[in-house]
This record gives sequence, structure tokens and C-alpha cells, in this order.
Amino acid sequence: MKLKERNSEIFWLAFKGLSRDEQRKVIERLLADRDFMEELKAIALIELRREEPSRPIEFTEGKPTERNKNNASFPY
Repeated sequence: MKLKERNSEIFWLAFKGLSRDEQRKVIERLLADRDFMEELKAIALIELRREEPSRPIEFTEGKPTERNKNNASFPY
């Protein structure tokens, strides 16, 4: 097991060893952290969209569009 995996396992086991009230307090602190919440939202969105078919991103006048009938190439 790699160090990061081992650390996350230790954290998880410690969290699960807490009482329900203590777990709730830890979660409340995590949810109050703006950076953590942004990361959590991004992960949740990725998971929700994982099964969606992919779509090409094409550019028109340097701005991304969902579909470009001219099949323009990337501006860079």
C-alpha cells in the first residue's frame, strides 16, 4: 500500500471510530471550508456526468462552442 493510500485509510478508520456527534462536527468543519467545498462539487459533478457521452469542443472566434458546423480548428 502506498503512503497516500495508507494515510487515507488511517484517516478513514479514525473518522469511523468517532461517535456520530463527533463525525457530524468533522463534516461540518469540512463543509465550512470553501476550498474543500469547491473540490467536492467538482468531484460530484464529474461523477454525475461520468456516463454521459463525450462531445467535442470546437472553437469559433476563440470562444468554445458545443458544435461548430464549419469544423474550425483550435485557435492555438
